[in-house]
Amino acid sequence: MLGKLPFKLLCLAAAVIPMTQTAQSATCKRIRPLFKPATNSPILEKRYQKNLAETRDAMALLAFSTYKNSEYGLPGEFGVKSDLIKDAKPLPDGTGFVFTYQLTSGTATRPAKEAQIVAFRETFTNADWADNASFFLTIPTPDNRYGLAHRGFYRSALRMKDLLVGTEDTPGLLDKDPNKPIYLTGHSRGGALAVLVGNMLIRERGIVPSAVFTFGAPKVGDKDYTDFIFDSRLKDRIHTTNTIGDAAPLTPPDARLTKLLSEQEGGFLNELRKQGYGFLVSVMMSQSKKFAFQREFYDIIPAGQISDGDRCILAVSKLVGDYVRENGIDLPDLDADAGGRWRSILAQIDFLSVQDDLDACREYHTDAYLRELDMTNKVVCGI
Repeated sequence: MLGKLPFKLLCLAAAVIPMTQTAQSATCKRIRPLFKPATNSPILEKRYQKNLAETRDAMALLAFSTYKNSEYGLPGEFGVKSDLIKDAKPLPDGTGFVFTYQLTSGTATRPAKEAQIVAFRETFTNADWADNASFFLTIPTPDNRYGLAHRGFYRSALRMKDLLVGTEDTPGLLDKDPNKPIYLTGHSRGGALAVLVGNMLIRERGIVPSAVFTFGAPKVGDKDYTDFIFDSRLKDRIHTTNTIGDAAPLTPPDARLTKLLSEQEGGFLNELRKQGYGFLVSVMMSQSKKFAFQREFYDIIPAGQISDGDRCILAVSKLVGDYVRENGIDLPDLDADAGGRWRSILAQIDFLSVQDDLDACREYHTDAYLRELDMTNKVVCGI
């Protein structure tokens, strides 16, 4: 009996080790190379979808790590194993990070392959809120043949694009190595920036991102502009994820949602009207109805289930309404000239005075996405 004991222990170890590895891999999400099959092969398509799903989960962790971790420091405890991220360059004002990630392992004859990942964080600063609320449609130069873009998001995206690829006077944060694929990701406002910056990289610099992953991103333009982005070289490269109850992908709200947002119990438009901000609702809706939905939803938000907990939108809208009313500002019908006046009004409002409401709303939606994606206590891991 004793002579057979070592053999039994070996058998037990062989059974336990794979279980341990499986348990570890279940809490660990990798970023995979994404090559959409050129041929109609079920095997290749299945492998692509598996890689896409795991990469989406990893991108969610990176997108949310920009909020969950320190405001300006490098990501640490949440979402990322810092020793597996080769480099992390912060964008100005806590806007996000540019990560360098080891995509594949190296061999004696083949060097390791790295990827560059740009993760844009959600709304954070006063300037962010002012840009969010500057929802007038503007001509997106040089794409002026393809519809109109959200003015605030578009201006922010232009700044981010210049920071990433550089200008004539300053170098960019992205490595110019063409062998390093670029991934863009972001939550809420960050998702809108990821879509717009991805389009700008293609149109202005000829740089085609490997993929763009958004989580709860708001609308970035009218139907013509949205169709242009989703039918351009970004087609099949944009992957949007939205959870039930998140109103951000529905904002700015269009005419189809006005009734629902007004009549639903707790709907923020209804709340604004009840508290005497009907004039602000009219201003919002006169422009918002022109915006188009983002497309390719993983989880389409069903009618009647828009969140009644959008304290961010309600708090910010009331803050704008208070300022307009207290200063006796007579808001004109929205037109091209009114946009500049609206922006100057927004620049004078201290959005961060309702920071508690904003933080509570962020935490609520962040946790909802992580639960929906089963990303609680998960990390991005290496190869």
